Amino acid sequence: MLKLLDRAVARTLAGVRAVCIAQATALFLIVVLAVIGRWLGAAIGVLILGFGWIVFRYGIVFVKDFGPDMMETIPYTNYWYYVAVPISGALLLLFALKNIVDALRGRHESQIGQSVD
Repeated sequence: MLKLLDRAVARTLAGVRAVCIAQATALFLIVVLAVIGRWLGAAIGVLILGFGWIVFRYGIVFVKDFGPDMMETIPYTNYWYYVAVPISGALLLLFALKNIVDALRGRHESQIGQSVD
């Protein structure tokens, strides 16, 4: 009976060790990637800027192509809610540009949403 208990404890301990090692490794990788990401802030901002441009550009095409269609349940065109796509793209462009400028100026924290003095 004691051998069975010893084996169960040993297996449980091995499982706990494996989980702890996996969590410590994940934590280490997250910290390293966060540090690298902070130096690469401008590059990430450029990628976001590119995505914002795609959303903006093709959002306009989407509104032009499908905006005149009528909604299924009420007698209004789809312009009323499809226009949110290019507006979202424009906001992505604006905020990504601000983050790129902040990263190039050496600011590590974004100033978006804070009052301008």
